[in-house]
Amino acid sequence: MQINGQLIKKKRKQLNMTQNQLAKGICKQATISNIEKKNTANNMQIITAICNRLGLEVNDITVTVHKSQVQGLLKKVTKLIRYYKYEEAEILLKDVVEVMDELEEHQLQEAYHCIGALSLFRNGKDDVTLYNLYQSLEHATNEGSIITILSNNLLGIYYATKGFTKQADAFFEKSVRLAELSRGYEREEALSTVYYNIAKYYSSKNEYQKAIDYCDVGISICTENMSLLGLVHLAYERAFNCRALNEEVGREAYKFAEQLAELTKNTEMLAIIRADLKKS
Repeated sequence: MQINGQLIKKKRKQLNMTQNQLAKGICKQATISNIEKKNTANNMQIITAICNRLGLEVNDITVTVHKSQVQGLLKKVTKLIRYYKYEEAEILLKDVVEVMDELEEHQLQEAYHCIGALSLFRNGKDDVTLYNLYQSLEHATNEGSIITILSNNLLGIYYATKGFTKQADAFFEKSVRLAELSRGYEREEALSTVYYNIAKYYSSKNEYQKAIDYCDVGISICTENMSLLGLVHLAYERAFNCRALNEEVGREAYKFAEQLAELTKNTEMLAIIRADLKKS
C-alpha cells in the first residue's frame, strides 16, 4: 500500500511524539521509520492503529496510484521477483491491482504475469498461478515481448513441478523459440532467467549436455548485458551438469562458480557450491 509517510511524520512531530512512542504496543520503531521514509506498508492493522493514535483517518494517508506511475511500479515488481524479493514485490503489486481496470493491455499483461509469478514462487496456489499466467498470455500484444516469453517459461516450471512433462516441454520449447527471435539483436538481461529455468528442467531429466548448452546461452546473455544478476546460478547449474558428465571438468566448473559467488558475495550459493565440492 502506498501511503503518505511524510504526513504521518508531520502529525507525529506536531504531537511531540517520538517514533518509539508511536510504535509502542503497535509495532517496532523500525517499522515506523520505514513507513515515514519509504511511504509503503503491508499491514493494514498496523496502519489503522497508527492512524488512531495520531488522530488521522486511513484515507488521509492513502496515496492513490495514478496510471502514469503504474509502468514504473510494474518494472520494479518484475525486478524484485528476479531478485527473489517476493515480499517487497507483493507490497508494490497491491497498488497496481487496485487500478487494474484502468490499465492498458501491455500493462495488464505484466500485472497478470507478476501475480502469477508470485503465486508460483511464494504462495503455491495452483488456480491463482494458472489463471494469471494464462491471462498474461491472453493479453499479449507482442508474442516476442519479454513478458510473453517469461510467462510461457513460468508455465513450463509450473507443469514441470506437477510432473506434467508433455505440457512442460511444450511451454519450455515455446519460450526458447520466442527467445531465439531476439538473436542478432540486443537480448534483454531477463532472458538469462529463461535459459536458467530450462537448464534446471533438463538437468532434472538427466539431459546434462542439453542443460549445459542452455546455461552457456544464459551466461552469454549476462555477459552481453554486463550483468552479474543470475550469473552465479547459471555457473552453478553448469558445473552441476558438467560434473554429471565428467568429474574433472565439473570440478573446474565448480571452482569458477565458487569464485563468482565470492565476488558477488552470494553467501547462499557459496554454501551450496562448497557443500557440493566436499562431495566430489
